[in-house]
Amino acid sequence: MSFILFCLLLSIVSMEAGAKSVTFAFYSGSAEESVVDSIKASYACHNSGEGLDIVPLIVKEGKLQAAVAEFSDYLSTHSSSISQYNMIGVGIMGSAVATMCAAESSPESLVLISGLGISGRDALRRILTAGSYMANMQMGDSQNFRKQVDGTLCGTCDSIMLPSGFAELKYFVPTQYLEKVKCPVLCVYGTNDSLVEWYENAKAAESALSASNHGSKVLAYMNTGYCLLSSSQSNIPHTGDINPNLKNTTVNATAISYIVDWISSENKITHRRGGGSESAFP
Repeated sequence: MSFILFCLLLSIVSMEAGAKSVTFAFYSGSAEESVVDSIKASYACHNSGEGLDIVPLIVKEGKLQAAVAEFSDYLSTHSSSISQYNMIGVGIMGSAVATMCAAESSPESLVLISGLGISGRDALRRILTAGSYMANMQMGDSQNFRKQVDGTLCGTCDSIMLPSGFAELKYFVPTQYLEKVKCPVLCVYGTNDSLVEWYENAKAAESALSASNHGSKVLAYMNTGYCLLSSSQSNIPHTGDINPNLKNTTVNATAISYIVDWISSENKITHRRGGGSESAFP
């Protein structure tokens, strides 16, 4: 059965009694999970106690394709109980999987928090050659290490072993998937993010969405870091994994409130008109 036929069948069976709206949340670490928890709590406050039915899909060890397969399997086995669904991708890995899944399915809306707009290869090159990363890994000859990173990412050599979770990400090209997404997309960044440089990623995402997507927005919040966390908590050096496993994190409440309002408004829209994307940065 083709995936398009499956989506068509899903829309038919969703009319059965008992079907409900769910929100798939894709993430890979405790910091990202805290953002999902904040969205869930804020949604209940904004909607008179009505909860957001979250289905968590954790991206384990950077295995993007395995997470995509898990999502597809979940839809197949729960088709009769789902009337419609939204998607939230949090962080580099979570947003990558959410984008890939949205391109091949029919969500009502897609939220990407600190998601890549540039290619995974370019993002990894920036992360691995950042001064804080190399200092943490005790790299003596930074120039030589940068050459080794370039060779490994381009496939011309295997001079270094990529940290856990990086192997599949280097093949991810987000614009190829964003161009196929048909639902409204909200991309949110922090201007102090040390992992996902906000301006170039936001511009790349906006360009991919502007041609064919309807009702999309790209926003950036000042003095905010990775996954909308406070800068002091999110801009720490990372070794071996790009996902900060932090406790007692502080999330930008204004950004969370906007995301919740946006999801709520999109859930109430059944027929959308207009086109293009909206930007809130220069």
